Amino acid sequence: MVLILCVAGIAGTLANSAVQHLAGGKPFTDTARNWGRYGVAIACAVFIPVSYASYPQPAADIVALLALTITPSVLSKKVFHVEAPWHLVLALNLVYALVTWSVFTLLL
Repeated sequence: MVLILCVAGIAGTLANSAVQHLAGGKPFTDTARNWGRYGVAIACAVFIPVSYASYPQPAADIVALLALTITPSVLSKKVFHVEAPWHLVLALNLVYALVTWSVFTLLL
């Protein structure tokens, strides 16, 4: 389970970095080589099995996707002081959430 969470979190972070680069943000290598992002991503990925254990389907998927989108967005803005507008931060973290959730469910 831990390995699946790590792979899912890393995949979501790489997808987030790629979309951020394509949207005209920082270069892919700048964000993809920020190791702290992977730690946050893997820690946030823990919301998936927790929501699966706490809620029935499809509520568990909805709660997991919301947590995977909102938590890193709030951390980005309030802890890491990202200056991008909220709508962009939420959109980029939705990419992370969808990829992380998809990889987790495919590997589970």
